Amino acid sequence: MEIKETTDITSPIFDDAFQIRMAVFVQEQHVPEDLERDHHERGAHHFVGYVDGKPVATVRVREHLEEWRIQRVATLKDNRKHGYAGQIIEAIVAQARQQDSIKKVVLDGQITAIEFYEHLGFQAVGSIFTEAGILHRHMQLTIR
Repeated sequence: MEIKETTDITSPIFDDAFQIRMAVFVQEQHVPEDLERDHHERGAHHFVGYVDGKPVATVRVREHLEEWRIQRVATLKDNRKHGYAGQIIEAIVAQARQQDSIKKVVLDGQITAIEFYEHLGFQAVGSIFTEAGILHRHMQLTIR
C-alpha cells in the first residue's frame, strides 16, 4: 500500500480522503454530512492509503499542543480486514516519534474498534461517550 499525505483541501488526495469518509461515515453509519466535514479540515494532515492506485483507507491528524489527534479513521467496506488503516496509523505514530515536541498520540475510537486500536498500542482512558450518535472511548498512546 502506498500512503500519501496532504494538508491541501483542494488536492486530489483530500478528495479521495473525503470520498472514503462520506462512504463510511455518512452512507454506512448515517453520520450527518454537516458533522463529517468540519472546520478542522484546513490545517489537518489527511492521509490516504492506495492499493493498486485506488484509495482504500484514510486518517486525519491534527496537532494540538504536545499531541497528535487521530481522527476520521475509515476504510472502504470492500477493503476491510487487510490492515490498511492500521498501516496508516503505524506510519503516523512513527512520524510522531520523530517529533521531539510530541508526547502522545490520541484518538476517540468507536467502541466497535477498541480492540483494533489496542492492538496498535493505544490504551482506553475515561468513560464511554456518544459522538454523532455513536459510542466512543478516548484512547492514547504515550510517545515519551
